[in-house]
Amino acid sequence: MAVGLPVLAVAGLAAYELAMPARFDEVGRVITVLALALGVAAADQWPVKLATGRKFSLGGVPSVAALLLMPNALAPAAIAVARLVGELTYSRRLGAAAYVAGASGLAALVASLIASPVAAPGDPAWLVRALASSVVFMVVSLGFAGISTALQRGEPLGPTLARTYSASWEPALAGVGAGGSLAVLLLTAPLSAFLFLALLPMLNRMHRSLETELKAREELHSVLQAQRRFLTDVSHNVSNPLSTIRANLSLLKHGRLNSAAASALTDATAECDRLMELFRRLLTLAETDEGLPLKKCRVELATMAGELVRLYAPTADRRRIELRTEAEGWPAVDADENLLRQAAANLVENALRYSPQGHSVLIRVATQDRQAMLEVVDHGPGIPPEQIRRIFERFHHGPQGRGGLGLAIAQSVVERHGGSIQVESEPGAGSRFRILLPAAQPASRAPAHAVS
Repeated sequence: MAVGLPVLAVAGLAAYELAMPARFDEVGRVITVLALALGVAAADQWPVKLATGRKFSLGGVPSVAALLLMPNALAPAAIAVARLVGELTYSRRLGAAAYVAGASGLAALVASLIASPVAAPGDPAWLVRALASSVVFMVVSLGFAGISTALQRGEPLGPTLARTYSASWEPALAGVGAGGSLAVLLLTAPLSAFLFLALLPMLNRMHRSLETELKAREELHSVLQAQRRFLTDVSHNVSNPLSTIRANLSLLKHGRLNSAAASALTDATAECDRLMELFRRLLTLAETDEGLPLKKCRVELATMAGELVRLYAPTADRRRIELRTEAEGWPAVDADENLLRQAAANLVENALRYSPQGHSVLIRVATQDRQAMLEVVDHGPGIPPEQIRRIFERFHHGPQGRGGLGLAIAQSVVERHGGSIQVESEPGAGSRFRILLPAAQPASRAPAHAVS
């Protein structure tokens, strides 16, 4: 409702100008209407900004104050109607304008006095700002009325403003007749009173709800920041001892061990590697959550795909899986190369982990709809439809164990780069994970090639 005040101001001022005797040509009248409309719209924002100390808000007592300013926007229309009904003289129309503007300011003043203890108990500064804002609004709105009068009649600005301000405080209200006063009051006062009495409880509840929500968000942000700092500290403090343990385990492998000891040592080394990888991923996740600046450079996706094939070739050979890449064109992106490589590597690791022996995993790069695409296709057990929405949740594990942190990291990294990650899967037929990122430039026309 309060947002519509500028619109009401434009409509009311237009009616007011049309009701006045013609003094300017059409262009001059249009300019006057627009100038006055902008002035009233700005004046309507003054009480809210001064009373709250912040930008305009739809919630709480600021909206009530804005609603009480509505007579100022309706005043020109009310004066025009009064003129048509009672044939007011020009001086009486001026008096009516001053009357309504002054009444609006006084109404806002009274509303501030009533509502400020409800909106901000124990905050006397709010009451002081409310009083000041009401006075400022009244002075500004009357000033616009005086400027309009001076422009229309071609009179000096100073004396006209003086008459306007004095008229707003005279009991006789500049001689507005009974018909004019009645028309103005019937069109403005009941509406303001109704809106104030009917909407104050609702708007006050809205204001409190918004304040509660804002406070909850701030507390949640503080908790998340504390968790990230804790996670980073723990990861750093644990990673260093794990590295030492891993190095000592490697030294023990060179000694003479029986089969049981060698097997136990191999298991311990594998678990140590798993923990180190977990903490590495936790650090990456904390880094992406913290929103640290990305170290962007130009990344050729075909080159990255080839590097991933060479990196995971030993794993693929052990599992008897064919790992290959295909490139359609030469798509490139501006990205943090280390983070993007880790996101893609997580997809490749998942594909190798869940693909059965004798099958293949494909890393495909191309350009799709002006976006650079990196796609990982496997022929594993697939993902049930009801699980697809949850696989990117942290530490979520599906029926086949797919999940953990790898997919959560991949999604976080891709979204940090302004891209998206998509998944298509059919149970028993495999899965297709697709990373889409803004392309650095259109892909060049290079022949498709494959690396195995």
